[in-house]
Amino acid sequence: MLVEGVEYQKIGDRVYEMRRFEDGEIETFLGNVHEVENPDKTLFSHIVIDGESTPERRFAEDCEANDDVLFYIKLPRWFVIETPVGQYNPDWALMLKGDTTLYFVAETKSTGSVEDPAGDLLRPIERMKLECGKQHFRQFEEVRFRRVSTLGELIG
Repeated sequence: MLVEGVEYQKIGDRVYEMRRFEDGEIETFLGNVHEVENPDKTLFSHIVIDGESTPERRFAEDCEANDDVLFYIKLPRWFVIETPVGQYNPDWALMLKGDTTLYFVAETKSTGSVEDPAGDLLRPIERMKLECGKQHFRQFEEVRFRRVSTLGELIG
């Protein structure tokens, strides 16, 4: 947690100087952390949520509370798929009870209707990366790539 907020600034003739957290920066960072209540279902005691993402926080809470979810993880930033339009990072991976499929879930932020791409709130580059992610995961038999805003859309 301490290293996440470290910034370096060039000052005069010095090469770098470490700057401490300013008031508010640590509070903002801590606001992005969701404490896991059911540690048997995931690897970490805390999950870093993108910004104040209500859909991501709700997705994590729903995974913890739902008995059909055996395991879930918020994928780290370094888990990327190389695409022709840049690196793509799916949001979550999870396993469901009685299912041998590993689900990779994309874009749990509020994105508009999946069925209505014209109403899609994602930027065009994000949509292209999503399409590349979908093509990538088609290469694996027991992996499903889904774009959902809620857990209910996935297992509903």
